[in-house]
Amino acid sequence: MDDTGASFETLYRLWYAKMVLFAGTFAPLRADETEDLAHDALVHAWYRMDRYDPEKPFAPWLYRVARNFILDYLRRRPRTVSLEVPGEGRPEPPAPEPDPEELAVTRRMAALVDEAVARLDPSDRRIAMLVLRDGLTARDAGAALGMPAGTVRWRVSRIRATVRRAVDSRPRRSGKGEA
Repeated sequence: MDDTGASFETLYRLWYAKMVLFAGTFAPLRADETEDLAHDALVHAWYRMDRYDPEKPFAPWLYRVARNFILDYLRRRPRTVSLEVPGEGRPEPPAPEPDPEELAVTRRMAALVDEAVARLDPSDRRIAMLVLRDGLTARDAGAALGMPAGTVRWRVSRIRATVRRAVDSRPRRSGKGEA
């Protein structure tokens, strides 16, 4: 394999999983369609690598190229109605192991946060993914999504408050002595 092939393989290995998640925030897509879109977005970015300025952070540039590619794809594709039931066909999360109460509480809290994030509008889910999960700065996430850093910071604050309210409003289960 030549250096070009090795470089693309490295890009793909490092970014494919993140691109699948990122592509999934734009529209309800089948899993195979999301995976294809992530793959195609990485290939698209690869062919535009000559436009990347190595003096600037890579992640915002890549997310911006992927965002534009995904939006173009969604504009071009024919409108269809999905008969797929949300969540159907997805693998079940692993069953909790017999574990100490603290681990059970941590897992329940993570599930509550995931549920709250899933209920955010797609734009807020993208911001949450880039800033809270991937650790991009507000400036870099803003560059990737085409919005000012101040707007990203404000929305992250709003997202955190929304998730916190959703988690705080859920009934707690101690797991001991309750029917």
